[in-house]
Amino acid sequence: MRIAKNLCFDEMRTWKRLSRYELEPSNREGEIIDSPDWLIDPLPLPDEIVETGVLQRAIESGLSQLPPLFRTIVILVDIYEMEYRDAARVAGVPMGTVKSRLARGRMQLRYFLRDVANEYLPERGVYSQYTGVEDIQTLQVGL
Repeated sequence: MRIAKNLCFDEMRTWKRLSRYELEPSNREGEIIDSPDWLIDPLPLPDEIVETGVLQRAIESGLSQLPPLFRTIVILVDIYEMEYRDAARVAGVPMGTVKSRLARGRMQLRYFLRDVANEYLPERGVYSQYTGVEDIQTLQVGL
């Protein structure tokens, strides 16, 4: 019995030496914080990882389907975040041409992404308005 008692005392001394973390966080004044930010996991949730991957592959596929003239401008402005003036200089075209190709490229990309967007971004009903091939044919007139 005495051995068990001494083992308990030894264990209690060990606990005192170890640092402890309170389950309810408090600030420097000792007041308990309502929202424990330290409990929030900064990593994305598994379904967010899957959705991001699906959307990324869909965007890459949509970009590959764009005509090269539109694809170049869309990548320069939307992916590399260039100003219209800089994109015009890089592409060697007037700024008005950049704006029109960007608008047409975005519209075609929106058409290509409408199924994926409606599935993963249902609150953005914008994508469902492009339903037919005639929309794309209308957009390609300016090529």
